[in-house]
Amino acid sequence: MFQTHKNAGNVLPLLLLALLLLAGGGYNYWRNLQAEPPRPYRSYADAELAQLISAYEGDVSRLGTSAPARSSAASASTGTLLQQRVDAFEAAQRRGEAHRSAVSELAGQEGILRELLSEKQTRSESPASVHIRRLTTI
Repeated sequence: MFQTHKNAGNVLPLLLLALLLLAGGGYNYWRNLQAEPPRPYRSYADAELAQLISAYEGDVSRLGTSAPARSSAASASTGTLLQQRVDAFEAAQRRGEAHRSAVSELAGQEGILRELLSEKQTRSESPASVHIRRLTTI
């Protein structure tokens, strides 16, 4: 009779430890779930996602090759020296603005493409590995 109470006293710390690990794991899972980035393309079907990736890859390659090169060469014009400098300055501003616009558009397309590829990567993970990562990442 005394032996059963003695064994019960040995099990209680293990039970409390298991409960503490379970609560800590649940909290860690919830914290990691909240920290995951939003997935704006989650509702798209796999075929639609593949079409979007293909289209954005084409846009990025087209924009990357057609972006105007930034150059500081002044164009020759006639007139006074001051007028030539003003014209060269305005031409340089137009070229700079065209370059900034093209680079900005390219960066936007590349950002969307990265999000699409990230969504594809997320979908390729097995559900078990996703749950284990959420549970064990500190």
